[in-house]
Amino acid sequence: MSHDRAIQLRDMAIAIVQPYGVPLPVGQGEVKAFLGDRLTITLKAPTENTNTLTIWNGTDQVLCVGWFDRDNPRIIHYETGEWERELEDTPDARSRS
Repeated sequence: MSHDRAIQLRDMAIAIVQPYGVPLPVGQGEVKAFLGDRLTITLKAPTENTNTLTIWNGTDQVLCVGWFDRDNPRIIHYETGEWERELEDTPDARSRS
């Protein structure tokens, strides 16, 4: 597993669900984005301490990253695959790669 690659994908996904760098308010719950036929991005800020970003490819979880401080993330799950290219091809994600 490439820690740097997982973080790069997380940052691309954040750019998609939070265009223009607007932060997710603490306790807001979650923001979702649906890409194409299969990818779903979920960004959660359930508490004042932890943010979680999860990407699903259909019913398979392919990325899950948690963090309190964006510079110190914890990679919970990362699976490489074609879904990465689909994410990279999204216009908002391209601005972060």
